Amino acid sequence: MSTTRPRLRTAVRAAGAAALVVVLAACGNNAGSAVVVGSSSVSDATISSQVDEVYQVFQDNAKNVQLQGASFDRGAATASTVDRLTRQLLLEEAARREGVTVTQGQVDQIISQTIEAQFSGDRTGLEIALAGQQNIPPSQINDFARAFLLTDALGKKLAPSGDGTAQQKAVVDYLVKLGDEIGVEVAPRFGTWDPAQAQLGPVTDDLSKLPGVESAQPIPAG
Repeated sequence: MSTTRPRLRTAVRAAGAAALVVVLAACGNNAGSAVVVGSSSVSDATISSQVDEVYQVFQDNAKNVQLQGASFDRGAATASTVDRLTRQLLLEEAARREGVTVTQGQVDQIISQTIEAQFSGDRTGLEIALAGQQNIPPSQINDFARAFLLTDALGKKLAPSGDGTAQQKAVVDYLVKLGDEIGVEVAPRFGTWDPAQAQLGPVTDDLSKLPGVESAQPIPAG
């Protein structure tokens, strides 16, 4: 693959670093929704289905060299799935506002190039790598590639004279402002968002630490 093109394998390694950075509220999202971004949402069922699909990849390929020494972690898979799908909703809205487009042809091309260059033409190899390293199920590879391409294109538009680091920062800054404007909520059962670390933290068992309830009083005993 040409080094001048964005590489999906780079996204495999960097997806965690190119993290979603938004202000997430812990309370008030729609019933049955894991994530709400503006008027869009992701259901609990969608999260569960995708995590189950990743689990199945581990089950079906336990002896594959790419998964040797790795074990399926449902909690980690759930958290990364929530992060990824929230980021996708934000990216789609950012792209719409900025007039950034990615065609299905571009998505197909980067996937096929990655399979040929990195996995000797074996799509299963890519599926196992993404499931094992990033908890991305096979059914979501197209959307993952699309999100990567949107991030790349958006960065080039927002910081055309900047290098990759500057472009990535421009995208992050844009998503922070966008999330603050349209509202992003993640159900507290999936964790609490730490904007300073740009990552989803563990579920808290201290109600006083949930956003919006700092002044709540303890429930009287009896």
